[in-house]
Amino acid sequence: MVQRQQRSQSELEELCLMALQARLGVHHLRYVRIRPYFGPEAWTWEVGEVGPAVPGRELSGASDAVRALQQNFDLKPN
Repeated sequence: MVQRQQRSQSELEELCLMALQARLGVHHLRYVRIRPYFGPEAWTWEVGEVGPAVPGRELSGASDAVRALQQNFDLKPN
């Protein structure tokens, strides 16, 4: 199992926000909410919501930016 750095929910949300804004050039994006992930992949969290709403085609183009964060950081348990 890969040992990743653990980050709090708020830290991960801030990292995601910065990565998505930089990747998408969507400067009106104001928040990212993450949630725990319980699935077949090795990561521990996923993006649950972004706002204001961003068209799906723009988000799908940035999925690699989020995936890179998921591969480097785990959600710190409460």
